[in-house]
Amino acid sequence: MARTAPGPPQVPGYAEARSRGLLPRVATRPPEPLPGTPAGTLMARWTVVTIGGFAAFVILGVVAGKAGVTAAAAWLAITAGGSGFLVTLWWLLGRVGDRFVAELGAGYTTLVLDEGTFWMASLRPWRNGAIRVRWDCSGTWVCDRRSGLPVATPDLTVLPPGSYPSPHRADRWELWSGRMWTGNFRSPPTAA
Repeated sequence: MARTAPGPPQVPGYAEARSRGLLPRVATRPPEPLPGTPAGTLMARWTVVTIGGFAAFVILGVVAGKAGVTAAAAWLAITAGGSGFLVTLWWLLGRVGDRFVAELGAGYTTLVLDEGTFWMASLRPWRNGAIRVRWDCSGTWVCDRRSGLPVATPDLTVLPPGSYPSPHRADRWELWSGRMWTGNFRSPPTAA
């Protein structure tokens, strides 16, 4: 059974954070893109690395089979290489998530998700009743990952995704996906 929690406006500390200007804000004009690689581009790169890595494993398996590699050597290579590959993928996905959160903090995103997660903390089904986090980015600017120009304007009636006072830990802020709490906790901001 899913554990329900109030939305950000019902959480203690929300009103004070709002009055201090600490909550995610959405500008009436498109924000300037942050320096660095956009989240949408990082996600595209992650996808290419994932597909390329799995293709390489298949090719290496076929080559090893034709070369007469022993089963023990093949399993050792698969275990070591596969483990390293999966750890690298998880690390790269965390970088995508960190950039995604940074963009949300700046009032826009270059990566629109329906479902997905970037961090282990969000993979707690007892937190939100789902394995994947459901996202709603309609409350923030959506910008093209290449040009930085807006492709969708925010619905100002929708609370934007971002960090808000947490209903689960009074001393922390938690990432709100626009639909649910993610289990990704951060220190509270000190100033706007």
